[in-house]
Amino acid sequence: MLKKLLAFYILIVLTGPVWGVTRFYLPASGAAAVNPTYNAGWEKTSQADNLRCVTSKLNTAMASKTSSENVSTNPYDVLTRQYVSDPIAGQTISGTLKGQIRVMESNNLANFNRAIVVYVVSNDGATVRGTLLSIFGGGTEYDNAFQNRNFPESTVLSSVNAQNGDRIVIEIGTRSTNTAATNRTATHSFGDDSANDLAEDESTTTANNPWIEFSGDIIFPRVTLNCE
Repeated sequence: MLKKLLAFYILIVLTGPVWGVTRFYLPASGAAAVNPTYNAGWEKTSQADNLRCVTSKLNTAMASKTSSENVSTNPYDVLTRQYVSDPIAGQTISGTLKGQIRVMESNNLANFNRAIVVYVVSNDGATVRGTLLSIFGGGTEYDNAFQNRNFPESTVLSSVNAQNGDRIVIEIGTRSTNTAATNRTATHSFGDDSANDLAEDESTTTANNPWIEFSGDIIFPRVTLNCE
């Protein structure tokens, strides 16, 4: 009886950070739980991999991920990496999104620019609930040495109604606007072991943490603990 009287329940509601935004880090390793079909906007996906994005750093070492293109098609969009979140709670996702990633191109004639698609899928990754953002090209061209780039600058999202257990997918790559059938590469720097996150600029060269940030809280599912 005493044990029953002392039993208590703690309900924890996990929400986004208290300052009203949700920042996802982009680790260099850590497999995603599911493998959604890549967005149809990419012309090349064969070099892409699939990892988990997180709201708390995993301290993975910075590592480069390189993709290439060698076609004369203009424009030509190449997917470098797909990140998938842990399950989120049912909610309407809106507001704005911004991000920062260090990038470089192998040759100034490559004419590479950012490309990013963000969308919501079902828990198993098989159903797309809706696309939050899709940007192919624009912004500052990559340099031939690592330099910070907006991925993107603050951009208004298309509203998507997520169901309980859904996941957010972030796909990162490049748009090529050259017309030469010459092999050229784009490299992105991923990882989250720095004490500092990348600043909101297009000049930083230091290997700080890349990130993608929603202007509002992304709410995660409730967890109930039964302590007796």
